[in-house]
Amino acid sequence: MFKCTRCGEEYSEEEMMYKCKKCDSLLKVEREVKKPKLEGMGIRKYKEALSADSEIITLGEGSTPLCYAEKLSLEYNSEVHLKYEGLNPTGAFKDRGSALAVTKALEYGYREVTLASTGNMAASVAAYCAKARLKPKIFIPHDTPVGKIAQVIAYGGELVKVKGSFQDCMQEAWIEAGGGSYLAETGLNPYYLDGEKTVAYELAYQMDEMPDMLIAPMGTGGLLSSIYWGFLECKELGLIDKIPTLIGTQAKYCSPIIDAFNEKHKRPREPSSGFRTVASSIQVKTPFNGHTAIEAMVETDGFGVKASDKRIIEAIFEMGKEGVFGEPASALPLAALKKLIDPTVDRNIDEGQSIVLLVTGNGLKESELMVEKGIMQLEE
Repeated sequence: MFKCTRCGEEYSEEEMMYKCKKCDSLLKVEREVKKPKLEGMGIRKYKEALSADSEIITLGEGSTPLCYAEKLSLEYNSEVHLKYEGLNPTGAFKDRGSALAVTKALEYGYREVTLASTGNMAASVAAYCAKARLKPKIFIPHDTPVGKIAQVIAYGGELVKVKGSFQDCMQEAWIEAGGGSYLAETGLNPYYLDGEKTVAYELAYQMDEMPDMLIAPMGTGGLLSSIYWGFLECKELGLIDKIPTLIGTQAKYCSPIIDAFNEKHKRPREPSSGFRTVASSIQVKTPFNGHTAIEAMVETDGFGVKASDKRIIEAIFEMGKEGVFGEPASALPLAALKKLIDPTVDRNIDEGQSIVLLVTGNGLKESELMVEKGIMQLEE
């Protein structure tokens, strides 16, 4: 069934839904979950815990490496691991959710799919639609990085550039959905969010003990929310004995979720106009899953950390020395860790802890953008 994450209203899955009819809030899928049999490839390994009623379409997503960061561990006197989601089929964590969301599109009988994206989700959905023989129509901001556009073109997706922000693209996607297309939106499709929770399941099987904390970037807030839900299920199934402290990170000039968290608001408000950040993939003013991301941080004694573009670029170079190349948004967790270890900041953490940094996207996706807006400025 679908369940509203705010008012708790429940709905049948017979009809595809994206928002609660009573309070217009995010829906999540709730089903009885069973211990995964770990059979097959991709997120099919976790099918018993997922909401698919048919064979899940897969490109081999998931099974991403958990890299022990020796240099970072020594520098910060902690046990630091990099969960490198940039090695998913299209180079980003989105593939976990897209695999399940596109599978459900087929189950509901859709032939056309739509969404708005800053780039990564566009590439991911286009790839899985190609595999499923579905037709995607994708709305992207006019300044989307070339690498991500190239992927969508290669997969045969229809691209529509929109003058404006992600929010403007989202309005166009809603119109398409109203005309009968399936909305595979990262922050609104409940099946997409269900697929993303496999990050938690994977960590449960990869680690002998759960880390003390996990740090992840936030755009819509859906990833942190899904990981939290996944950890809750893993604990219920006896796969883990504790849930890590969840810390969300955002760019300094676009941090609506963290601002709301710090001001003890449950619903994020739009940041002031004119914001820009080198971390374009999380440049989201109105995060659909903001309230559930806040809940994930609150319930795990976590919090949010902002980082400047300069710190983000520095973190890319630091991860590079570990052999991991991440796009700007995926370097935010390390940029946050650098601040948290600093004893001069308002909120810091003790050394000697086990920490997982979620590296959400491959740096090759935004290499041109990094040179243009980040690296050259840093060298100057």
